[in-house]
Amino acid sequence: MVHIYLPASFLSNLAGTLRSDASSPSIDYHAGFRDPLIECIATEFVRELTCETWGGSLLIEALSDALALRLLNSHAGFGIDPARSAIASPGLDSRRLQRVIDYIDANLAGPITLDDLAAVASLSRFHFSRMFKIATGQSPSTFVGHRRLEMAKIRLAAGLSIAQIAFDCGFSSESNFVRSFKRVGGMTPGEFRRMSRQ
Repeated sequence: MVHIYLPASFLSNLAGTLRSDASSPSIDYHAGFRDPLIECIATEFVRELTCETWGGSLLIEALSDALALRLLNSHAGFGIDPARSAIASPGLDSRRLQRVIDYIDANLAGPITLDDLAAVASLSRFHFSRMFKIATGQSPSTFVGHRRLEMAKIRLAAGLSIAQIAFDCGFSSESNFVRSFKRVGGMTPGEFRRMSRQ
């Protein structure tokens, strides 16, 4: 069983971001229903919490946004069509995008949140995520994950300890870092280091 809690203020803020005429949303109470998208989101929550990825907390935030949007659309009668607004949007302009990328690169070793990135772009969190993906072809969590992977490879080649690199990349443990590195790169960090020295 998975319990996911979203504060009412979070749903209200998202509703206000998406529709200026929105009042505080009221989520219908249902028991025993099936929603395949909510099941998929919950599965991804559990997967991230049990086996960390490079996206980490950014992925959890994106999943929270997706869950909130689904609740508003399907269980509060809010009627938002994110696909239609995404088609009309050109994505982040080049100056905003560069500011965000510069911020990501400067903060790879620390926590990066969607709220941080949205603030750098001067957008709401929800609009930022959509516009970033349109501009780059990747979600913020995937983009940051790739940047952290590249940082880890550089530090491995430079001889830093695997434990230190795991910490710098935001992993909770060295074993989680090793598992994630192998899943993405097809080899352990130690194997990558040996290969890079040859």
